[in-house]
Amino acid sequence: CGIFLQKQSSGNLVPMARSYDGEDWEAAPGPIALRMDQVYPTSVLLPELDDPSDTYVILSKNGTMDDRRQIAKFLEMTTFGPKKSEIDTFDNGAWAGNGVNLRAQYLRQQMDLPASSHREYWRKRAN
Repeated sequence: CGIFLQKQSSGNLVPMARSYDGEDWEAAPGPIALRMDQVYPTSVLLPELDDPSDTYVILSKNGTMDDRRQIAKFLEMTTFGPKKSEIDTFDNGAWAGNGVNLRAQYLRQQMDLPASSHREYWRKRAN
């Protein structure tokens, strides 16, 4: 969840404070970050607006993702980027109930592959 200053002139949203999963509020980094004495665990003291046409807005995301997005996120963290074919391999209907085991199997398979050297690959092709 985040509290943003919405600039009327540009429509830009400037982050002011944030809270994750119902945890305490914290100042959000940014060009006009709040001071620590303005942010408390259960409340945020917002400064008076310089421009009366600006507004404060609260935005929240539920953080849920469908299986394909979860698979893509996992592959982004464990590879140099997912291929659609890799996502399709994982997206066989078993991810929702067995994702932890599928991830463990995938990582074990990757660790069991012979090591490769980027430097060796590059040298063979650079000359």
